[in-house]
Amino acid sequence: IPSPAPRGRRRLGRRKAVGKPQRPPRAIQLRYSKALEGLVEAIKRAVQKVILPALPRLAPRVDALNARVDGPASDIDALIEQLRAELAPVFSKVQLRRLAEIAGGRTNEWSLAETSRQLAEMGAGTAIRTAAVADQIDLFVSTNVKLIQSVESTALGRVENLLLQGVRSGSRHEDIASSLIADLGVSSSRARVIARDQVSKLNAELSRVRQAQAGITHFEWMTTRDGRERETHAENDGKIFAYDDPPAETGLPGEDVNCRCQALPILPETVVEDPDSSTG
Repeated sequence: IPSPAPRGRRRLGRRKAVGKPQRPPRAIQLRYSKALEGLVEAIKRAVQKVILPALPRLAPRVDALNARVDGPASDIDALIEQLRAELAPVFSKVQLRRLAEIAGGRTNEWSLAETSRQLAEMGAGTAIRTAAVADQIDLFVSTNVKLIQSVESTALGRVENLLLQGVRSGSRHEDIASSLIADLGVSSSRARVIARDQVSKLNAELSRVRQAQAGITHFEWMTTRDGRERETHAENDGKIFAYDDPPAETGLPGEDVNCRCQALPILPETVVEDPDSSTG
């Protein structure tokens, strides 16, 4: 006796026709990651050019009575403005849009090839280019411009805070310099997360759009099954969901940050109502 499908969900009939997994766009994620990390390197070079030479005069001075005199905050404000000006060409909106458009275009071509192969192997037609795909790429570009801008603004905010803290605490200018450079590693890590997550999200969304165009309404959730997936995602593994009724706790595969799960398409005619389940 076959086991019943999860309550409130559907299960496949005898002719189970589930698409094979797609290859993840790792090479695109890596190239985009390197591009974003290059922007962080530009921040590092600007800090070395603008901030580090000014540290000796910003470091606290000690008078004859050993009373600390903090460097003026106005000097730090002026340096941060110089830093922004130095980075303006690198972080121009035109430049950032171009980076995001390249990553989005590469992801789109990957999705087109992988989804076409996946659907063809199922006998479900092929993936096509449509306005819905273009809309998702435009959204990706706009979102990524804002995310990259936030990397710059967050990094400069941290530089300013470290300068103020170092000066007020009486740190040596060499120590302040070391902390500034080391702290930029946080920005590099965030850049890598953005690249991996955003390419993965776009790839999953484009696959969903193209599957919908082929008449796919349901999918089987597949995790990476490597022990590193989220517990809630592991619970979804192998279960069948409708695209318009995803699990409330997780949403669709690929929606959570750095989610590596996939939605394996199911041919519509092989999805049947489970008489043992109930939506009530």
